[in-house]
Amino acid sequence: MANEKIRLLGDITRHDVLNFLTVLNENLQLLEMKNQDPTLSKYVNVMMGASKDIEKLLESSRNYQRLRSQEPERIKLNNAARSGISDVGTTDKEIHIDIPKEIDVYADPILDRAFSNLVFNVIKHAPAAKNIWIRTEHAKTGELEIIFEDDGPGTPEEMRDKIFDEKMGGRTGHGLHFVLRLLQVTGMCIRDAPESGKGARFVIQVPKCCVRTKRTNVVLKEK
Repeated sequence: MANEKIRLLGDITRHDVLNFLTVLNENLQLLEMKNQDPTLSKYVNVMMGASKDIEKLLESSRNYQRLRSQEPERIKLNNAARSGISDVGTTDKEIHIDIPKEIDVYADPILDRAFSNLVFNVIKHAPAAKNIWIRTEHAKTGELEIIFEDDGPGTPEEMRDKIFDEKMGGRTGHGLHFVLRLLQVTGMCIRDAPESGKGARFVIQVPKCCVRTKRTNVVLKEK
């Protein structure tokens, strides 16, 4: 009951803050339309940017609250990837999914958020990227590897040890840290595994015990 009260309070608070932000944004937009002073425009843009940051923080808090709110379950990996990508909305990136439809993974029910956060990460940090690939490989140890890569400039060398930190990227840098926490619920992990001369590349490792294919004759790509 205590957990349910905390969840309800969080939902109500986010709802009320978003309503206030709607009023704030509408008035800022009106001010920007009627404003003739370039100096004032600069301050209006700063306030509108701060408002967007608040919305992102509210979304992050909602995602964290949903973690482990339900028991892990068997999830179609292909469906989770496509659902997460659909949440991103319109993007100029070409997204290629090569995941056998027969693969189930044991994961938190909101696994799709891992894929949407990874795509958002590309949109934010690699605007020059044109393609995103999501595919699977089957390691000889029996683990499933989910490969997520793009054709952008890649992760800067000096940032690779920090990209999964909660505060990475400033006030709203929760995306990759949330992905890490989400995967850890059922023993999965994610690592930055770049290949020389290519874009960013993340590898999600799924323990053998959490992978199932409904047809025994399905052969995944072997490393």
